[in-house]
Amino acid sequence: MSSKRSSEMCGRKTLTKGKLEIIEELLVDEWDENYDFQPSYNVAPTHRHPVMFNRDGKRAVSGMYWGLIPAWSKDRKVASKLINARSETLDMKPAFRDLLSSRRCIIPADGFYEWRSEGKGKQPYYVYLEKQPLLSLAGLYTGWVLETGHTLWTYTIITRESAGSFRNIHSRMPVILDDEASSRWLDHEHVSSEDLQPLFLSSSDDLLFHPVHQWVNSVANNRPECLLPYTPVQNMSLFPD
Repeated sequence: MSSKRSSEMCGRKTLTKGKLEIIEELLVDEWDENYDFQPSYNVAPTHRHPVMFNRDGKRAVSGMYWGLIPAWSKDRKVASKLINARSETLDMKPAFRDLLSSRRCIIPADGFYEWRSEGKGKQPYYVYLEKQPLLSLAGLYTGWVLETGHTLWTYTIITRESAGSFRNIHSRMPVILDDEASSRWLDHEHVSSEDLQPLFLSSSDDLLFHPVHQWVNSVANNRPECLLPYTPVQNMSLFPD
């Protein structure tokens, strides 16, 4: 994985909660015991991450790779271009359109990183919700069959136009679902793809954010210090080059 972040939004996130905390917070019914989940302070595209989906009416979680590879794709390199999906055009894009009816999922995260242009450079920010310690990000998932016959499960995060003060950071944000919207998003039987648009606008407008050190630019840096508020006068020994 390159040390450079993706230029798209959302291109980095965190999930520092443990397995049991995630299960309790999201009311998970089934967790893939073959998935060895490890919390992370710097999740990037291509990384494997817990994803919750509807399996026979139950909330199931398994590890999937960030960056959607459509089942019909002949090249897995397309994943780097499909880490995000615009909510406004989901039903127009072949890669996403056929997944809306039965391959909707939720990607749990504590928060995410975004970079704002400031002067001649870009300042990274950590973004989160104080009242919702575990975010439910709307997504789509699918399987891609390798030459070995093994199925590689991948996902994309859905984005919308930014709301509230976060507009000062970036023009787009992930679709963040509250508890009610999450239940509807996973309910393929009663909520059709035509009924989804209101859910994309249910994201909270009260996102909190603070600047963090440029250290997070490298995916190799995966420690609690990634989340610390940063100002130029801080002790630089916390953030080794």
